[in-house]
Amino acid sequence: MNIDIGSILAGQVAELPISGRVPVEAFEDVTFAQPGEVDLTVSRAAQGILLRGRVRVHGEGCCSRCLEPVAVDLDEEVDEAIVPESEEQRDPLALDNVLSGTVLDVDDLVRQTVDAALPLRLICKEDCAGLCPRCGANRNDGACACIEEESDGQS
Repeated sequence: MNIDIGSILAGQVAELPISGRVPVEAFEDVTFAQPGEVDLTVSRAAQGILLRGRVRVHGEGCCSRCLEPVAVDLDEEVDEAIVPESEEQRDPLALDNVLSGTVLDVDDLVRQTVDAALPLRLICKEDCAGLCPRCGANRNDGACACIEEESDGQS
């Protein structure tokens, strides 16, 4: 979703509300079957624009310890000041690259917000016991035969 915010930058309009659903591409091992929800307000700042609002998404992935499915619900606050850059100054890796001229790339803003908010590793629960490195059994379901064999051999 690209929004022309030229009227905000020119000072003709004080605020511009933006609401909608934005598709979110998979990131690492997390997929997003449903579009994310965006509720933003764009307003004029001293040297650019101010973005305030929320981004909400539901994703799914696998626990990095036991490989069971994990739901990922993010409800992230957006509070960003963006100063427009000239094309010569433009850094494609900068955080404020969501603004090109007078066009605000809401899809990229959502992608950056979601990518930054995702945990480094998904875990189904804090005390997840993971998989047995020997037989691959899910230790959350109980002890596997490998633990019993190790205990018997040490006695």
